[in-house]
Amino acid sequence: MMRNIIEDIQNLYRMSNVERFTGTFHHQHYNIAEHCYRTAILFKWWASIEDVAYTMHEFDIVLQHDAVEAITGDLTYPVKNFSEETKRAWAVIEKELTQGTHLEKYSDENIKAALNERQYALFKCCDYLELLIFCIKEITYGNRSKEILETRDTCMKLIHRHGKDFPRILAYISMYE
Repeated sequence: MMRNIIEDIQNLYRMSNVERFTGTFHHQHYNIAEHCYRTAILFKWWASIEDVAYTMHEFDIVLQHDAVEAITGDLTYPVKNFSEETKRAWAVIEKELTQGTHLEKYSDENIKAALNERQYALFKCCDYLELLIFCIKEITYGNRSKEILETRDTCMKLIHRHGKDFPRILAYISMYE
């Protein structure tokens, strides 16, 4: 038990050293720990608004959903989803790196299994919403790079895809469309 706590603490601090959006110019500092925290808070708020029940176990999953990236680094969405073959390969890599470790429960496969359908859909909405808000702030700061604009548009599409049962989230993002 103590070993898991020590590993969790070490990973928590590693998460704050892994920059998101690597290779893309951005004005704001943006790391995995900040993203996970903001996603979890958005999940908490929107779960209340959209009437999605959850326990502390599910909240922990959302709070540390990118904990594996403390080891792998931030692999961008276009790379992770380049093709079905790339997706499968990434799943194998993630499984090999986390199997039997304290991070195993945060693999994409295990996150999907740990959350019910509504929780998972809300989690994905909040994950993309957090990134969308980051992109909107970047645009406000004058960053109109191709990557930021494409990421904003992709986030919108993905929130619409996952959020079809969350009308208040869709109403919220409509002010950015």
